[in-house]
Amino acid sequence: MTDDNLPGSLDDYFDGLDSWTATDEESATLQRLIWIESTELIPISEFYGAQGRETALVCYDRAATYDFPGARSILALHVQRNLGMRQFTMRQERFPTIPLAEHWLAERGVPIGSLVTFDTMKRSADQLTGWSEERLRESPHRFELEDDYTEDAEVWIILRDRDPGDLPPYLVQLETPDPGKHFDYQIRERRFDTFEEAREWTLSRADSPAPTSELIPRSHAAVRISAFSRRAAEARRRAVPPSAGSPHPPTAQGPGSGPGRRR
Repeated sequence: MTDDNLPGSLDDYFDGLDSWTATDEESATLQRLIWIESTELIPISEFYGAQGRETALVCYDRAATYDFPGARSILALHVQRNLGMRQFTMRQERFPTIPLAEHWLAERGVPIGSLVTFDTMKRSADQLTGWSEERLRESPHRFELEDDYTEDAEVWIILRDRDPGDLPPYLVQLETPDPGKHFDYQIRERRFDTFEEAREWTLSRADSPAPTSELIPRSHAAVRISAFSRRAAEARRRAVPPSAGSPHPPTAQGPGSGPGRRR
């Protein structure tokens, strides 16, 4: 990391790695590709393991805009080093969104809480967006990416939820610039019973964008809060109001009532 917390060139991260030996052909190929692509890759966040044994990066690929339509612009890169043998293993994967990239790194053993985002690459978002992103980061093996599309500042992904509970299993997340201009971006979600329905919505929405109010937030945190609100409202409706002129409300009868027990 630079002193002013600005992202540096990828060359800075792997300087001298060409004198090391790749543990397999995939690592050797990726090393060559990184040298070619390094000027187009901008680090977003980084992690260093103890004594340089491990490096993890989440990067933005600014060249993805000129690739095929819908190309993924987020790159997760993981390098593990055997210091004694001077060998390295390199793996990378492309993703449409940052939380999916972070989730992949977490599955490879990277402590996500230790990833440091560069100040100039930080983005602000609302609480609903935070809930949606946290669920993806911290739900191993729950969501499977079925389809995605990146177009400038807008990204949509279709996920299959392996543990949907009472909710439809296909989750669409739409990331757009915040229309209220209070934050840098927002994520809104909508659920569908089938992949075909989810895919059709992404296509029709492109021709006639749905208003934000139709994109229902479905994070589990939001569902829990709604459930608690409903239960509290039902409890208030069931409560018997005091009789007119009575100085005290009726005494509750039943299990758990009695002196010394709060209800």
